[in-house]
Amino acid sequence: MGVDPENVAVLRFNAPPDDRALSAAGLTVLEWFTDRVVVTSPGDPQLGGLAERLEQYQAGPRAADSAGESVSESDDAGTSEDRPGRARYQALFDLIDEVRALSADEIVTADAAAFIGASARDAALLLDVECWCPEDEADARQRHEATAAAVEAGDGRVMDRSLRHRSGLSLLRIEGSPELARELARVPHVRRIDRIPRPLVSHREAHAGGAELLPPVLSPDRDAPLIAVVDSGVRSGHPLIGPAFAGAEASDGLDAATDGSGHGTFVASLALHGSLEALIEDKRTPVTPAGRLLSVRVLDDRNEFPDTDLWENELLGAMALAVRRGARIINRLFTIEG
Repeated sequence: MGVDPENVAVLRFNAPPDDRALSAAGLTVLEWFTDRVVVTSPGDPQLGGLAERLEQYQAGPRAADSAGESVSESDDAGTSEDRPGRARYQALFDLIDEVRALSADEIVTADAAAFIGASARDAALLLDVECWCPEDEADARQRHEATAAAVEAGDGRVMDRSLRHRSGLSLLRIEGSPELARELARVPHVRRIDRIPRPLVSHREAHAGGAELLPPVLSPDRDAPLIAVVDSGVRSGHPLIGPAFAGAEASDGLDAATDGSGHGTFVASLALHGSLEALIEDKRTPVTPAGRLLSVRVLDDRNEFPDTDLWENELLGAMALAVRRGARIINRLFTIEG
């Protein structure tokens, strides 16, 4: 969903509001904080209309009545029960202390703010900068390019970028100083500044031992589906992998033929054979892999993406490559923090 930043504001509350009250007032929540919420309302620039009604309500019944705001509303601000003398959206207005524009606290995440604050003045920081991505494609592109220009004007570098207007994604991976990060938080095209995310991977050893503890592994049928594992690579010589191995690819700068962490090999064995415990318990019965295996490596030996590249681009590129190689199944067994 595209969001026009002109229709975005922050509501500061004295108590948490009910979701129904916000929805009834025509507000869509973009982000929650402890004492405030970032909302958008199409057709109400900077929520000026809501701010004006709130000001009239806080001025007292006479001002609200003269503005024509005395209507029928329930305590939930979302039904049509007649309540003479109540201001429109009174239940919501009672909770709002302030309507204002976004500040740096809503643009720079807490994690990024701590990282920036603890860094030396001349440090070269890697950060992700998300731009506003309105529904108008030309507007979204202009904001994307203007933000990139602001990075370069501040002696920073754009390491990678992604603008996918239909998905509402406009993102830059940048390298720059702490001062540049603070300056970007004041650029009106910037929605969020955050530290670069890391993949979250985990696996446990199913068993410790040699190949003699595993069952014989047969080769899959020639017409078996090609299964792509997008991960840290695979060890093609592993006894559970070798008979099904059909090739390996890798992102730029990574060695397709290795798996430094072992995570990709673990995932590949699950994709080909399912439960490893069951294989070990019945090691005398030969097993046939569920398909042929294609490894597409995107993670390094630390199970991380290259720092200079957006993970969105890396994963989309890996999946496109797998499809070109004929993969019928694509397996990715890790998540992205945040």
